[in-house]
Amino acid sequence: MRRQPHTPLKVIREMFKILKLTPNDRLCDIGSGDGRVCLLASRDISCLSVGYEHEKELFDLAMNTEKWMKSGATFYNLDFNKIDLSQFNVIYVYLIPEEQRSSYPFETATVVFYDVLPKHAVPYETVEVDGHTLHFCGRRR
Repeated sequence: MRRQPHTPLKVIREMFKILKLTPNDRLCDIGSGDGRVCLLASRDISCLSVGYEHEKELFDLAMNTEKWMKSGATFYNLDFNKIDLSQFNVIYVYLIPEEQRSSYPFETATVVFYDVLPKHAVPYETVEVDGHTLHFCGRRR
């Protein structure tokens, strides 16, 4: 199963609105695709935004867009299970079931899953936007 390379802009805007992101937030995007979640968070909200993408072509696309936008977002091309999530208070996850991590820091961060909710995650809120589902788990904001 291959995922689409991005989250629709309307879904991103709704997620940002629900999260009430501020410049003090530290956002991580796991499965960042073309980078739009981080690029918009950095540009529009001025929060620290870091994206992780294991597909090289999508990582390159995000990096090229960042060079053009100069939003301040950072991207890494690496294995999702090697990410230290302890520095982030908001984690956005866009992964297919086979890519999901075995654990997330639900006690210390708000973790938002796009469409796919792992079995070990319990949402405190679920929102439908244009046929897509956002599952908000972990620490309430």
